[in-house]
This record gives sequence, C-alpha cells and structure tokens, in this order.
Amino acid sequence: MIDKLSGASEIEKRFVEELMEGKSKLFDIAYKWISSYPSMAPMWNISNITFIYREKKKIAEKIDEFHKEGEYILKEAIKVIEGKKVITYSRSSSVIRLLKEKKFNVICSEGRPNYEGRSMAAELNATLVIDAALPSFIPSADFVIVGADAIVKSGFVNKVGTKTLAVIATHYDKPFYVIASPSKIFPFVMLKYEDKKEIWEYDKAINFYFELIPHEYVTEYFVSKNGNLKYDEKIAGEIYEIRDRLKEDGYKLME
Repeated sequence: MIDKLSGASEIEKRFVEELMEGKSKLFDIAYKWISSYPSMAPMWNISNITFIYREKKKIAEKIDEFHKEGEYILKEAIKVIEGKKVITYSRSSSVIRLLKEKKFNVICSEGRPNYEGRSMAAELNATLVIDAALPSFIPSADFVIVGADAIVKSGFVNKVGTKTLAVIATHYDKPFYVIASPSKIFPFVMLKYEDKKEIWEYDKAINFYFELIPHEYVTEYFVSKNGNLKYDEKIAGEIYEIRDRLKEDGYKLME
C-alpha cells in the first residue's frame, strides 16, 4: 500500500531497507518504488547508485554520506535561520526537526487531499488553517520554509500549492527557504496523476500531488555543504529505461 502521509525522507528509509534485503530482483524493486513515488528524487537517486555500484557496502557508504551531509546542513540551517513567525506547508521531517529546535510560532495548512499537514501541525503545536487560507498569513510572517521531494535542473519539486506560496513570498519580499537532504538532488523526476475520487466523484476532476517551482523563487537552499545543486553521478541505463516506461504509461517528466 502506498504511503501518502509520510515525508520523503521517511519513505526513503523503507525503500533502502527493502533494497538492502534484496529479496527481489534489483530492477523490479527499483521500478516498484519509483513508479509508486515518481516525484521523490531519493527513489531515483538511490536506485541509480545501486545500479552503478552493485555492492551493498559501497551503496551503504553512499547513503551514509547523504545522511551525514544532511545532518550537517540541518545544523547550519539552525544557526542561520532567524525569526519568530514562520509559514510551512506539507510534511517534511527536515522542516519539523528545524522548527522544533528553534521553537518558532508556526502556521501550516492541512495538505489536501491526504491531510499530511495535520500530523505536522500536531507535532509542532502549530496553528492549522485550510490550504487556501495559508497565503494570507505570509505578509505578517518572517519567512516561509518548505522541504523538497526533488531538486532538478530547473527548480525544486514539492507539494502542489508550494509555488503559490513562493510567488506570494517573493511579492512581499519574505525569505523563502528550502531544506532537504542531498539525496533529493537528481536531474529529473516524474509526475503521476492520482485517483480523482480523492477530490470528488466527478469525471472532470484532476488530481496530482506535486509541482515544479523555479529556482528563482528560492532565497536559499539548505541542501549541500558547498551549495552545489548539480547531480555528479553518471546515470545508469536502467534509470533511463524506467523513465521511458513511465512516460509511456502517461507520467509527466519534470526536469
């Protein structure tokens, strides 16, 4: 069953566990997880590393590097980010950890249609509003901060509705921060359309969870030690094969 409530880092952990167990063929495991979570870069990134290196020890070392760098980035963000009133959106374990550490006055929204924002609000003791109301709080906030499911060539991918917050934050000259693990950097990910019944029993409903937000709206990324957002590994042929299969199935490329 697909987990529609947890953040990308939490889902990534379960993916790595299955990958390391190796009870099925590597390609089959990668395809299953990527097709279920095609907008989450760690599925692509870790699958690619696995296809390239093959050895479990080397793969574990690369994943450990992601985690160590992610911890360093979180500590740096805690030092740098200042303010009292903050807007956030959807669910991100990195954002939750940062906001707990700094004890901000947090405002977030439900995160329809799966309402993952509700659990984040409970963890942070945050003010909870409906999604459509969240932008109206930006003028009085000190900054907006969100996580990311992917960071690609032209921008970052996050919950649909994030771009509206980014545009409004820019309009009011409010800092817009993105914090995420370096495992979220990959040249491309894909978008799939979800069950329209999650919105309503209506033929013309369109339901998708993610969107691409251009880099120009981001004040600062907290993603890598040196600020590099480029993917440095080569891309395995199996990754292109998965991408092409998903395109044939109607998934949309985001790069």
